[in-house]
Amino acid sequence: MNNDYEYVKTPLTRPIARKLVIEEFSGKVAERQEIIGTIVKIHRDRGGLPPRGRAAGVFKKVLADMKLEGKAENLSLGIWRISPSSDPPETEAVESVEPSQVSEEEEVIQPDQPDSPYEKIVGSGKDSVYLYYYPAYRQLAESNGESSWPCKVGKSERDPAIRVESQAATAMPEQPKIALLIQTDKPLELEKAIHKLLSKDGKQLKGAPGAEWFVTSPSEVEEIHDILLPLVSGDQQGSD
Repeated sequence: MNNDYEYVKTPLTRPIARKLVIEEFSGKVAERQEIIGTIVKIHRDRGGLPPRGRAAGVFKKVLADMKLEGKAENLSLGIWRISPSSDPPETEAVESVEPSQVSEEEEVIQPDQPDSPYEKIVGSGKDSVYLYYYPAYRQLAESNGESSWPCKVGKSERDPAIRVESQAATAMPEQPKIALLIQTDKPLELEKAIHKLLSKDGKQLKGAPGAEWFVTSPSEVEEIHDILLPLVSGDQQGSD
């Protein structure tokens, strides 16, 4: 964590993303996904938090605005050139990012809003363990009076929404729901511990591709996290 970074513990908003894009990609050509992944990682490595809304949406607006201003060029599908700039990035729009002080256009999207990729966020740390499922599985389970359904529990050192979208881009006819995001500095240890407890209870999904699928629920995995919290150093319970 960079203690001098002015956006420590601040979700990545469009003004912050714009500043970092200019800082890191000025005069360069890059794929849009590379820009997104790089900026999200830089922000989190310096102590910032992931965007409350979809990262793709944040950067779509940033790049579109920069294109209108002549500061970026869309060379082809997904390929962008950021214009070289000798001027320091504008900072007025990002000096304060408290929810009460941000403009309506830049208001941080809270996790429970429809276009947020996360239903709930807990924990603290620059990396994460996530749980996602396909809504059809949940609907089928609940129609049969069941409280658990196939869920994937994985870890990520970048924006989990980008990782999940890349995994599920062409695999299913519906978008997965990232129901739980556990922020942590010990993603490998936490993921292994959760997998171990679920497997011990016989909840690993047989025949699934990979060992990360379990018949469980977001609330159950959150309860497991709460139990493991004192045992996983570097984690502090957060809020949704």
